[in-house]
Amino acid sequence: MQKIQIKYLGIPLFAALLVVGFHGSAMAKGEPVMMLMQVAGHVEYSKDGEKWFKVNQNKMLFEGTQIRSGEGGSGRLIHQVSGVEQELGAHTVIKVSATGAELVSGQGLGEGKTGENDLMSGIKNRFAKAERYTVVRRSVDKSAGVEGVDVAKEVTLSAMHPDLVWEGKGPDYTYELTIDGQRFTVPATQESVVRHKVSGLTPGRHTYHVALQKGGMTVSHEEKPGTLTWMSPAEEETLKGEIAASEKKYPGNFFTLASILEKHGLTVAAMETYQKYLAAHDDDNDFRPFLIKTLQDLQLGEMKKAEVKKYNSQIGKP
Repeated sequence: MQKIQIKYLGIPLFAALLVVGFHGSAMAKGEPVMMLMQVAGHVEYSKDGEKWFKVNQNKMLFEGTQIRSGEGGSGRLIHQVSGVEQELGAHTVIKVSATGAELVSGQGLGEGKTGENDLMSGIKNRFAKAERYTVVRRSVDKSAGVEGVDVAKEVTLSAMHPDLVWEGKGPDYTYELTIDGQRFTVPATQESVVRHKVSGLTPGRHTYHVALQKGGMTVSHEEKPGTLTWMSPAEEETLKGEIAASEKKYPGNFFTLASILEKHGLTVAAMETYQKYLAAHDDDNDFRPFLIKTLQDLQLGEMKKAEVKKYNSQIGKP
């Protein structure tokens, strides 16, 4: 019988399936057990107990990860399900099990204390949800015509964070943004993301959509409309209070800030917070799924595709 070889993007289908299967099982790290935060001094992590690497600011800790602290080293361990916190002191080695931190040597692992931080409990589920968007998906042929602009299904903006974003279609196109029937012309840009500062809205929910135009003519009608929620002054004061409280407890911590912004629906601001951190710590791949999730929510497909590619290329690296 003649053998038939089916190819997908130049790779035998069987081999492609092997790669997908391997990525989905052997390469997957599972979900984080704990997070290490507020790192100071000399603190390192290892996946095998042999090669050690410095911890920068935050670190997702998966089962089997080891942490060791040197002179002046310290940090705060937070259990991802319960939010229970433990202090990490100097000259201590711990290993992460499925249930938490196990002391290997030293005396610098504090007793667990129940935290009052809803942001930090439940990160395990958030990570699992975000990681679903890191799967490399088959590209869609877009040669048949110009696609319309996809907008975020739900997004919240405020006086502090007024930028509405959508994916750019190139320098030849302008955009017509419509919010509750009021139209705004948005100029062409070479940037991959189009930004428009929204103002003058009353607090509450508003319907919006974007039409693609060329030479003043609509060339592609808007896709499904989205809902834009504008924060009231009172809601914005609540947001400021939560950020201030978080900054007092976790000074300068990008992840708690992004978590607060996401909780309030400020997805654009959360995206920018993740982007800023990863621009400075490009190898901190464990946090990339959270950025990818915001890109998915904002319908920024090309940027998401680039981050997914980067995430998958770094899987398995320290």
